[in-house]
Amino acid sequence: MRVKKYDFSLQPILSLKESIEKQQKNQLTKILEQKEQLIQDKSLLEYNRERYVSALKEMSANGIKAEQVKMYNDYIGHIGVLIREKNNSISNKTKEETVVKNDLLSTMKDKKMFSTLKEKNYKSYLYEVMKSEQKGVDELMSHKHSSYLATGV
Repeated sequence: MRVKKYDFSLQPILSLKESIEKQQKNQLTKILEQKEQLIQDKSLLEYNRERYVSALKEMSANGIKAEQVKMYNDYIGHIGVLIREKNNSISNKTKEETVVKNDLLSTMKDKKMFSTLKEKNYKSYLYEVMKSEQKGVDELMSHKHSSYLATGV
C-alpha cells in the first residue's frame, strides 16, 4: 500500500505571502534608515543655526557692520528653511512608515492564516495516513487470521 505524498494546495500563496513579507520588512528597514538620516541631518542644521545665532549675538555685543548682520540673518534664515524641509521630509517618511507597517501587518496576518491552515491540513493528512496504515494492518491481520482458520494450524 502506497501513501501519497503530502501536498498543501495553497503553498504557492503561502510562499508568495512570505516573499511579500520579506520585501515589506526590507522596505520598512530602508524607510527607517532614511528617516533616521533625515533626523540626524536636521539635528546638525539646528546645531549650526544655534552656533550662528550665538556668534551673531557675540559679534553684536562687540560691534558688527550692518551688512554682516544681514549676511548672518540671511544664512540663519536659510538654515531655518532647510530645517522646515527636513521636518516635511521626516513627516513624509513617517507617513510612508505607517503605510508600510500597516501593509506588513496585513501580510503577516494573511501568512499566519495560511500557515495555520497548512498545519491543520498537515494534521489531517497525518490522520488519514495513520488511518490508512491501520486499515492495512487490520487487513493483514484479518488475512492471517483467515488463513490460520482455513489451514487449521
